[in-house]
Amino acid sequence: MLVLYVRTRAALGKIGCGMLQYKSRPFVFGTQRSWLIVALTMLFAGCDNSGLSKQQRDPVYKAHEQAAKKCNAKWRDQPRVPIRGSHYVLDATRLPWELDGGLWAKDEECGAATIDDLFYWTGKEIISQKLWVKSGRKLTEIPQDSLGFHIIALLGASPDRARHCEAHPEDCKSRFLGPAVEWPPELVVRLKHYEDLEVRMPKTLTPKIKPEGIHSMAFFLRGWPREDGLPRVMSCDIGRDVYKITREEIENLNFGKQTKPCQFEFGNFIFKGGSAQVRTGTEALSQIVPALRALHQYFNQAITGE
Repeated sequence: MLVLYVRTRAALGKIGCGMLQYKSRPFVFGTQRSWLIVALTMLFAGCDNSGLSKQQRDPVYKAHEQAAKKCNAKWRDQPRVPIRGSHYVLDATRLPWELDGGLWAKDEECGAATIDDLFYWTGKEIISQKLWVKSGRKLTEIPQDSLGFHIIALLGASPDRARHCEAHPEDCKSRFLGPAVEWPPELVVRLKHYEDLEVRMPKTLTPKIKPEGIHSMAFFLRGWPREDGLPRVMSCDIGRDVYKITREEIENLNFGKQTKPCQFEFGNFIFKGGSAQVRTGTEALSQIVPALRALHQYFNQAITGE
């Protein structure tokens, strides 16, 4: 049996209050914003408008939407776009930025706020699906053996948040929780078919706790620690109850070409100007570290200081 250990928290606090007015809708890739961004913003950003009545909020939200439209019009066709609330500039020929009406925007400071796109890693290069289609090319022209990664990135900060952080830097330090660096060697399980992954067995096991139907397993990435030295962790659906799987079965896990969901959280993918959640499938696990390294490098190279 296995007790999973995942402690990941996105201590973002980077995006403004206006996101609270965004109306939740079913997620459709490429057309609508995921509810995830709404939830994260509600958790980690303060809201200056929370005490207003609906009649008072509506004109404020409408003004936010108009400000966002104005900002989009200003920067939409520019090759370089500032990341709002920061000193970074985004290369729009490499990263398809967005500023949704649900995000709080002010006339005096606007720019890229989010990225929501499917990126492909061919083994040699990174391809943005939105920019690929925008250039007039067909999706069928992307190499078939490419690995796909859905990235939802949060960029910069709202103007007021940025000013507050500049005046009070201690309030705005990111504190992404993570697992311990060291783990007893006898409790670390190396996967025979995925040399870049390992699973940590629990130090203690409570016999009375026997949950059922949990299929999400935490995989620790070898050889690529976070910037703070902690190991990077991703969770994947293994298609079976993780509390009933044996150590030997873990060692021999092999998904082959099966596509089961995997998720890499914000604290594990921090780049210049923001952080991101990365979603992929188990078919990518055999090349997960080189692929994520390439994506991470791609984002950092596409974002520069002013």
